[in-house]
Amino acid sequence: MRVVIAGTNSLALLIASYVKEMTSHQLIILSRFEQPQLKSHGFEVLLVDYDDDTSVKHALTGVHTVISTVTGPPQLQLIQAAVQTGVRRFAPAEFEGLPSNRRANDALDRDKTAALTWLQHYRRELESTTFACGVFYERFAPGGLAAYQIGLEFGLAGEGDYIMNMRDMRVQAPIYDPQGRTNVIICLTAMRDVAQFVVRALDMPSWPAQLTMYGEKMTVYQLTQLAAEVKGFPSASVQWHDINSLRSEIVMAEYEDDGERLLRAHDHVATIEGRYDVTDRSLNRRFPEIHPLRFRDWLAQVWSGQ
Repeated sequence: MRVVIAGTNSLALLIASYVKEMTSHQLIILSRFEQPQLKSHGFEVLLVDYDDDTSVKHALTGVHTVISTVTGPPQLQLIQAAVQTGVRRFAPAEFEGLPSNRRANDALDRDKTAALTWLQHYRRELESTTFACGVFYERFAPGGLAAYQIGLEFGLAGEGDYIMNMRDMRVQAPIYDPQGRTNVIICLTAMRDVAQFVVRALDMPSWPAQLTMYGEKMTVYQLTQLAAEVKGFPSASVQWHDINSLRSEIVMAEYEDDGERLLRAHDHVATIEGRYDVTDRSLNRRFPEIHPLRFRDWLAQVWSGQ
């Protein structure tokens, strides 16, 4: 089976490594730029121009499954080309919460809704699934998601851009649900484990509309307390948020034309609204031999010596 992974960020390369290690599938990585290092490690890399329909269709000719880690117009182009070239399966670049938990006119969308709409339209020609995993552990790593080449174009990829800055333990956390309880739930999964589940799912006889997984489930408040325990000292500054305080943040960010602050506030509102609460873990049940990393252990490891 010929499998294409679109993108060269850390998640894409983890998936590629597990495809190579755990399966006999033919693997192709799509990249917009030359990747001599990947080629030197035995990966087949195909250059693609997402603005050129012919280039994308050429890249997908003879392909069975596409795993996308690119968003926006490039992913929409991939979907169109996948249908035109007879690709059988497509997994869009979701890898967060359940799409059903997102509000209409989502400020964090990045054309994800458009991609899902196209996949629903072509569901008879192209089987697809959404991999839902909650929040990547790596959002809390040194350097944030940017260190893993994820979300660079979006503005929420830096260290400390979500809930807390682990380096100096400054916390801005959306801990209060609409009833005023500290019961805002998030699910979290290490990228390594997401990649393993995705690769195991390649050989499933059919794909449901969504495949779910997570490593840990906890409240945002519990997350902040765990982080303080791992770091060994209390938070230097703390601001607890509810919906009303975040709405005020949005108003101030718009007034000051502060794009990063605005996106961060929208992300925290989405957290309160349950965006990252994955209610089921179908892949964990299906593949019990995969033992996800504990968040505490991962956090202690990546911040050791920092």
